Amino acid sequence: AMWKSLVVPPATGASIRETGRSLNSLIGRFAAFYTGRVLVGISDEFGRMSNVLSGFGVAAGEIDKVRKSINGVANAARVDAVQAATLFGRLRQATKGLGLSSLELVDIVGTVNKALRLGGASSLEASQSIRQLSQAFNKGKLDGDEFRSVMENAPILQDLLTARLGVTKDALFDLAAQGKITASDLVGAF
Repeated sequence: AMWKSLVVPPATGASIRETGRSLNSLIGRFAAFYTGRVLVGISDEFGRMSNVLSGFGVAAGEIDKVRKSINGVANAARVDAVQAATLFGRLRQATKGLGLSSLELVDIVGTVNKALRLGGASSLEASQSIRQLSQAFNKGKLDGDEFRSVMENAPILQDLLTARLGVTKDALFDLAAQGKITASDLVGAF
């Protein structure tokens, strides 16, 4: 008699199976929705990066190669790829007279991103420092807030600059205050 009370009536078993099918359907719909959102995000980033690069004069035939390279260095350093593309574009503008190739510029972007990562900068701090460094390249010198932000979040870049310029850290701060750290100095150091 006791075992009879534990037997699941046939109608209840069918109800459980139907609930399981409904749950599987719901999970499938959620997975499709999430996958769609991820693909839209990737597509949006792809479009934004392509727009940034073309806006900085990267030739249409070169955009895909440059975008892939920038995406690689940005992912390795866990920084926003569009911010890295903006740094690349500003570097490209600021260094036109230096004759650097796109791959050399991507290497500089990679060095900056790695220095930020090794310096312990969070993703947000790294993105902010990249923005500040982009502004410095755009104006042709690293000084003021840009200098302070980059030095706080990427002490390795400070070491690279002191070695390149052959000065102490104190002298580097003096050069920054005088506006004497140029885009050419940055390119040479990085």
